Amino acid sequence: MKIDEVIRKRRKELNLTQEQIATLLGVSAPAVNKWENGNSYPDITLLSPLARVLGIDINELLGFYENLSQQEVNMIIEEVAKIKETQGFEAAFAKAEESVRNYPKNYALMGSLAFVLNMYLHQESGIDREAYAGKLYAWLSAVAGSGDEMMAESALVVLCNEELQKKNFEKAQEYLDRLAPKKQFDKRITQAALFIEKGDFDSAYALYEKKIYEEVNILSGTLSLFAELKCRQKEYDTALRSAQLLGILGEAFQMGTFQTNASKLTVYASMQDADGVIGVLEQLLADWNYLASQKCYLNEHIKKENGIENESLRKMLKKMAELEEFDFLREDARFQNIVKRLNG
Repeated sequence: MKIDEVIRKRRKELNLTQEQIATLLGVSAPAVNKWENGNSYPDITLLSPLARVLGIDINELLGFYENLSQQEVNMIIEEVAKIKETQGFEAAFAKAEESVRNYPKNYALMGSLAFVLNMYLHQESGIDREAYAGKLYAWLSAVAGSGDEMMAESALVVLCNEELQKKNFEKAQEYLDRLAPKKQFDKRITQAALFIEKGDFDSAYALYEKKIYEEVNILSGTLSLFAELKCRQKEYDTALRSAQLLGILGEAFQMGTFQTNASKLTVYASMQDADGVIGVLEQLLADWNYLASQKCYLNEHIKKENGIENESLRKMLKKMAELEEFDFLREDARFQNIVKRLNG
């Protein structure tokens, strides 16, 4: 919303006339009329007094609290992603910072940018990671303290994991304790029943499918973590069975080749099973066009969030291949060939 629209809207909400505003500010009524019509702007020295008269702060007066639709947020995220691919991480981060400055209280935007850039940061090399990580941490902290419940919860989870990586266990526990306990009642089930009675079957399907999608992702993520813990305790048979179960789940719900096989890759690497690792990597490369989640009858009524593009998945796989867990394969000609193809 532009400043002229903000002035006009707030004045009417307060039941004030242009003359009353003018008197309070020591200017003429025609000057206020010009502000509201967009023909001129208030002098900078009048911004604070004008904001006080209207009962708002300067940020709201200048439109910095303007709400963005989810579509507008997605467009900004997509623009940042394109800049990352064409101009690099630093240019993408600069664009994100500009967007946050323009909408400093839009926590949906700030959180979405922080999540995406945090993922990109873990893929980058040759940059000052700490400088960027500090800014992203500040954004996530702001989002975690916001009134946007869903974004705040996601931010707290990321912050908790960041502290876990640093082995700051007390701080990680603090973030974890701020997470609200899971609600027992999911109103979407009752809402779907209401849609059905009204004959709106598409809306009912959309709610069911979204819940299925969320629950499957929670289950797959938990299975993956379970397998990792079993690897840590060298219980490889159980770890592999869990990874294979995750594969069955992924195939059933068409979650994509990468998500379906990533856990097996981790388990085989922990076992130092060269044939297992090579087999999974070859499958990923062979099914490159099917790495992202596919449409199936269980999600045909919902528009899922844009997934990670195949090029980003390639980079993620390349970074995985560089981890020390794969050092036992460095001299393996098959692995060298795969790395070469990933770099190609």
